Amino acid sequence: MVTDVVYPGTWYVRLSTNQTLTEKTSVTAKLIDPFVWGFSSDTDISSAENEEEQIADDSPLSAQMYDSYRTYEQTKADIQNGYIVNTGIFFSERAMPIVTSGGGTSFYVNHDNSINISITLKNLIDGTGHHYWKPITDVSFVSFEVYDPSGKVAYSFYKEGTRIEDAVDIDTELAVYPGEWRYKISFAYTTNGIEPSDMKFALRYKTIFEDDIQWLVDNKLNKVY
Repeated sequence: MVTDVVYPGTWYVRLSTNQTLTEKTSVTAKLIDPFVWGFSSDTDISSAENEEEQIADDSPLSAQMYDSYRTYEQTKADIQNGYIVNTGIFFSERAMPIVTSGGGTSFYVNHDNSINISITLKNLIDGTGHHYWKPITDVSFVSFEVYDPSGKVAYSFYKEGTRIEDAVDIDTELAVYPGEWRYKISFAYTTNGIEPSDMKFALRYKTIFEDDIQWLVDNKLNKVY
């Protein structure tokens, strides 16, 4: 038996089977957290543990979830319009969204270019010190970083504590050059269930080149988790 820590939000469970030429069947169970950027659990279960039931994942590709509730079709449209990432998290109810781990997500730049950076924060609540605040981080925070091909931070946005409650609307540009870049999004905050919260992050190529878009298609859109 495998256990995992969960938190408020809509979760997804995906089950699939795989049968080899030797007739050995395995069932893969994936628990997808509400805020994308990776799975909280990825466990292979042998057929010996599940001989009576085999559940295949026959859901259409268009129903798969990508960056934070972005479907395949939405992600496809985003990429066609030059978006490296275009993600948002909206809550009208009380919630405690937390994403604090992971090495970030890669994207490729084939030409000297600029990327547009957009950040929106609205009605986020600092949960630090409250009796219900029990995340794996001591303080509420929101962080968005872009790393250049050498691994250095090329752009950084960070707010913590009560500063996350200030409304943010950023639209800026970052000059980029050929190589594999990376962005990382992490956060921990609460919402009050009274005023709808909104958090959005977007990176978009200022000039859209076909080879940059093709990289996203090959490595993001057509990558089935």
